[in-house]
Amino acid sequence: MRTNRIVIFGAFALCIATAITLGVWLARSSANKTSVGDPKNKSAAEHADEKTSMGVAPIASLPQSSEVRAGLEAIFSGMEKAGARRIEKPDQALNEAIASKDRRAISQALSDLIYSGNWSRDQMLAVLKDALKNKDPWLSVQAAEGLYIIGDKTGRGELVKLMQRS
Repeated sequence: MRTNRIVIFGAFALCIATAITLGVWLARSSANKTSVGDPKNKSAAEHADEKTSMGVAPIASLPQSSEVRAGLEAIFSGMEKAGARRIEKPDQALNEAIASKDRRAISQALSDLIYSGNWSRDQMLAVLKDALKNKDPWLSVQAAEGLYIIGDKTGRGELVKLMQRS
């Protein structure tokens, strides 16, 4: 008797979930249907794109480079007040983290070096190969891992050497 109730309740719940899914799908599909050539159905972005691609956008509406530069400087100064800092060289953050001997900071600096997109592959290779020579085996493993991540062939070999050494 109890198993019959469970089966009936499960079937009922499945029907409700199916009905809700079907209703949402129908609502979305009917909302997205528009006629292809009808200019009334274009979004504001499409209208703006048409105007600028045809050369109708006025030149005066484009921001001047000094205004953009001032705006970006204001954003950067606000970020610095919040704790962000400018990194001038690819090894700057990593060297500061190594000096602090904080493994979390070192991991973050290595991650920023690899994934930020601010540095060229050659710059990353130089920094990681320099970090590989460090006396701390943990840092050497992290640097070898970084070399492996960016696709340097020596990264795998260095990881193997480091693992065999320890």
